[in-house]
Amino acid sequence: MKTKVIFFLAFFTLASFSAIAQSPVAVTETEVIAMDAQDSRVEITADQLPEAVHKTLKTDAYKDWTISKAYHVKGAGEKDMQKEHYEVVLKSNDRETTVKFDKDGNVIE
Repeated sequence: MKTKVIFFLAFFTLASFSAIAQSPVAVTETEVIAMDAQDSRVEITADQLPEAVHKTLKTDAYKDWTISKAYHVKGAGEKDMQKEHYEVVLKSNDRETTVKFDKDGNVIE
């Protein structure tokens, strides 16, 4: 009799955990809004970079680097992201770095 009770309790506990694991998780509207506010970084082609950025990239400081990826970043609320800028991922041999430029080709921190 004890084994039947223990078996029944174990089965009931396992069934309860299975039901909880299958419950969908609700996403609230505030979470979606927060994600949209941070989604201001758009990948662009190197040709879409401003001419001033291309001019800076042709200087001696970047002559050994090639553009791997480029992003156009618009202000999203954080202090360092409030200004529109461009992020350029540069590669040289086995090294990679990301440099931020304003629309005038100036390097920004």
